[in-house]
Amino acid sequence: MKRAIGIVVVLFSFIAVTSAAAAETTEGPVIIAAAASMTYPLTEIIDDFKKTHDSDVELVFDASGALTTKIRNGAPFDIFFSANMAYPEKLYAEGLTTAEPFVYAYGTLVAWSCSGSIGEGTDLRTAVSESTKIACADPAVAPYGVAAVNALKAMNVYDAVEDKIVYGQSVSQVNHFVLSQAVSLGFTAKSGVLAPAAAGKGVWIEVDRALYQPIAQGCVVITHAAEAHRADVDAVVAYCSTEKAQEILKKYGYTV
Repeated sequence: MKRAIGIVVVLFSFIAVTSAAAAETTEGPVIIAAAASMTYPLTEIIDDFKKTHDSDVELVFDASGALTTKIRNGAPFDIFFSANMAYPEKLYAEGLTTAEPFVYAYGTLVAWSCSGSIGEGTDLRTAVSESTKIACADPAVAPYGVAAVNALKAMNVYDAVEDKIVYGQSVSQVNHFVLSQAVSLGFTAKSGVLAPAAAGKGVWIEVDRALYQPIAQGCVVITHAAEAHRADVDAVVAYCSTEKAQEILKKYGYTV
């Protein structure tokens, strides 16, 4: 009887191991991790992609730095669309990508207000100085946050307004702060103010590009996840370089 029980235990152990192995080799959907600033354009691009491709694609949005940490920790992402080149380049250097990152677009930083802090002909430096609360994404994890802080420093107002700054986890949270008027002014991605949810709300102006480094946004394919369905992954990446996809990016304020 003890021997029979032992056989049953071994059998169940074998089933558990083989089931786990089967689960690891299941193709599943293509999972794209993307910067929060890409929420609207990438969603539109993938919706258009699905019209002509029979592929299951899921989108996960967060700050680029947060997504990089998740990738390092083994998150099953296949493709990473970052809001800068630095994070993808670090992943490539660590051997976590199939190839070097490539630039898929250049982003634009804007200052946005729904509380009257910005009007026609507004001088941005004056608007910043007179604002009671200023939102920008956390520069520790969000490239647009880095650009915002650099712009404030280039205008020589950072030290004077540092205590007024409210940091969001990503540009999506900054957009929420602005729309809810929790802050008087926010620095965000141009794609956010051109999104349907922001249409006609508040006033925004582009930040002088001389005040911050160009926001080159990079894409990489993640090695450990992509191999299970590489053909679908390659099809998605290729589609994002098509004329139709680039027109969508331009619609949301990106330079391609």
